[in-house]
Amino acid sequence: MAAAESSQDKHRSALRKQCLALRNQIDPALKQAYDACIITRLMQWLEGQKPEDACQALLALWWPIGSEPDWRPFAPALRKAGWRLALPCVMGPQQALRFAVYEDATELRRAAMGIHEPVRPDWIQPWVLSAPCVGFYQRYRLGYGGGYYDRSIAGLDQEARKRTVAIGYSICEVVFEPQAHDLAFAAVISERALHA
Repeated sequence: MAAAESSQDKHRSALRKQCLALRNQIDPALKQAYDACIITRLMQWLEGQKPEDACQALLALWWPIGSEPDWRPFAPALRKAGWRLALPCVMGPQQALRFAVYEDATELRRAAMGIHEPVRPDWIQPWVLSAPCVGFYQRYRLGYGGGYYDRSIAGLDQEARKRTVAIGYSICEVVFEPQAHDLAFAAVISERALHA
């Protein structure tokens, strides 16, 4: 059993390296075009996720690290569509993420795992939780291996899990065997397709 788990871990580690290398090689101009396509698909998907109470329209995104998909140029369009934005905050090892409101004037600091989070967090519970992918398989996200989003989704009820979306590039669509801790997202969006 341990050998099988070790083999899976090695496979995932190799997939991460492969996906990151492919992602890092995307031409910057092409990446901008991909990001625009991703945001267009995301906004179309979000139309079906709006809460009855507009005050609950809270969308958790991420501050891009390296070559992750970059939503920031499209923040005005997301806000115009009625969404307030939020960023994840790392609370500690083996803990779920918490989310804090992000406005243009929000002061950020570099924190654990290289993420940027609000200096003075205004905590919220997001209505929609989105996460960047290193890679993906069907509706399963391959992340960096810390398990933060797995724990965060595990803490959601069944209705809230229907409002989770992972974001990645089609070049990073891979095949792996989901493990017991892996939880499927409601949808995965790339520049080419919506997997739901």
